[in-house]
Amino acid sequence: KDSWEGDHGVDMFFPFRSRDGQWLALYGSEFGRAPHFCDPVCRQVALSRLEGSGLRQGRWFRTHGGPLDSAFRPAKPGIENPVVTQTLDGNFFVAIYHIYNPGAVGISFSGDGLTWKRQAHDVHLKRASSGPGYCDDDVTAAGGLVPEPSKGPGWYSVMYTAGGGGTGGGSGVICRAYLVNRNEV
Repeated sequence: KDSWEGDHGVDMFFPFRSRDGQWLALYGSEFGRAPHFCDPVCRQVALSRLEGSGLRQGRWFRTHGGPLDSAFRPAKPGIENPVVTQTLDGNFFVAIYHIYNPGAVGISFSGDGLTWKRQAHDVHLKRASSGPGYCDDDVTAAGGLVPEPSKGPGWYSVMYTAGGGGTGGGSGVICRAYLVNRNEV
């Protein structure tokens, strides 16, 4: 356990495969101590690496590089659930995550899966409609990116769950919004 990890333990873990075939993962924790988990900071993420012969036989190790706050967001309020997708052209890894900003998600990107950089601006999601059954813009978790090659090179859908919108009346509604072309990332 690293010193920045709190009583909450590792509460986020999202593996992805690097271009050279090794498995990496973004993992996260809340630093605070029970019962005040967000004091002095909230959610942070760091990197781990799999050593061994595969997901079932290997063992995960923390890289001990410390939390990646500058590559994602400040530790308070932090981020949740960074899900990594490699772009179809194989040039980038894109992490999309919940940021506690209504109607928006955060994005960070990396050329190698090890060194990350935060996109300068949050991605504000647009509602598909405003009638019954629409997806609210109250993002509760970013679920990942889905390539949309029919829309052109570099287009992806953002999959996320949202709460409070339409007839759903709460969290857990699976939603979809189009992400701007990756050339703007």
